Amino acid sequence: YPELLQILSHEERKNYLHIKNKEGNTLLHFVAYKDDANFIKELLKGLSPKERVELLNIENLDGNTPLHAAAGSGNVELIEELLKGLTSEQRVLLINIKNIYKETPLHVEEQHRKYNNVSLLKEYAAQESWGNWCIRKLGR
Repeated sequence: YPELLQILSHEERKNYLHIKNKEGNTLLHFVAYKDDANFIKELLKGLSPKERVELLNIENLDGNTPLHAAAGSGNVELIEELLKGLTSEQRVLLINIKNIYKETPLHVEEQHRKYNNVSLLKEYAAQESWGNWCIRKLGR
């Protein structure tokens, strides 16, 4: 598949990444469920943070985003790759998206007992919370 990505233009790749199957999964969902951080890296290569956020906000029929899919994998590298280049605010918004069962990616990780990732997602969430507190309290 990486060979296919090399022959696609930037626009073709973006369009390709928006295609959903009958369960509503995109290629990002599928690759995240398969726990393939290297392929995720190839899929997202050259995409702007705005384009990444757009793709990471796509929900399947269960309301799961690619980050939900990655959350159950236990692969820290996979989650880091998905969130790479995003602001702390963008990361926290993605971490807090709830599926139809009211589960965030953090909940999914906790259910699968993937403690390395739980720490990573909690760290991202804590950074944003601390930053917001400082802004509110200190005006910075």
